Amino acid sequence: WVSATASPLPPTEDGRRSVVICFTDVSAERGAAARLRRSERLLAETQRLAHVGSWEWDAPGPAERLTWTDEMYRLAGLVPQSVMVTAKLWLAVTHPADRERVEGALRAAFARPGAFELAQRLVLPTGEVRHLAIRGEVEHDGDGRPVRVWGSAQDVTERHRVQEELRRTALTDPLTGLGNRLLLVDRLRKAIAALGGPDGPALRHVAVIAVDLDGLKRVNDTHGHATGDELLRETARRLRSVVRDRDLVARLGGDEFVLLCAGVDPPGAARLAERIVAEISSPYSLSGGVTAWSGASVGVT
Repeated sequence: WVSATASPLPPTEDGRRSVVICFTDVSAERGAAARLRRSERLLAETQRLAHVGSWEWDAPGPAERLTWTDEMYRLAGLVPQSVMVTAKLWLAVTHPADRERVEGALRAAFARPGAFELAQRLVLPTGEVRHLAIRGEVEHDGDGRPVRVWGSAQDVTERHRVQEELRRTALTDPLTGLGNRLLLVDRLRKAIAALGGPDGPALRHVAVIAVDLDGLKRVNDTHGHATGDELLRETARRLRSVVRDRDLVARLGGDEFVLLCAGVDPPGAARLAERIVAEISSPYSLSGGVTAWSGASVGVT
């Protein structure tokens, strides 16, 4: 590859005109430019496959300039380079519940040079919520002002989903979907700690209602354990139907259940126990045309 530069010379006395042409070998520069373009394409493809976008924030403040890579646009559910990136746009795509925290975290990060990390949720135009792990680096000038901030954003939505599923599994009875013993103990400790707290009279009482299901062994022996499991699942549904959404219904194992109801006084707990007995005493219509009857032994604390 060569570059040609032509420079005209002044006309001669006989009117002839001449041009001086200089040729320069630019093969190295062309090769370097081609390698740079290949590297940029490779980086863009790698970011797309890894769901990692990068961003750069020059001179945060009134004269700031914010840029995103194509993958960063895609992480936000936007067409690459379709809109100008601004701090206002960044906050606009942030989950409303995270905006104040994210804005405060960025402000604190910009106040000192060095690395920072941030968890952020985005709301896509489709309504989907995406979880990002933000990592950045802040550069200050000699006066201690941020002049450049750059970093990456990785889509960790699937990792978050798996972690939430593991947490839910660790605290949930797999047969009925109710809370298990671990969740019950945790919620009970929190409820006891809140007694007499700032929430006032509503937390002066915590009702704990223990329920033993009568008749499960008979159903298991007569119709099999699959039918017994169905009886337990239906019992869980009935117990959930008699309490508020914020109350906890937990299965300790076998035919033992516990209801935890914060803010319910003793008379209210006694009425709730009567409703539980009435619900469980109603006939169970189970698969295979099986009709089962059960009862409950209920204790209130």
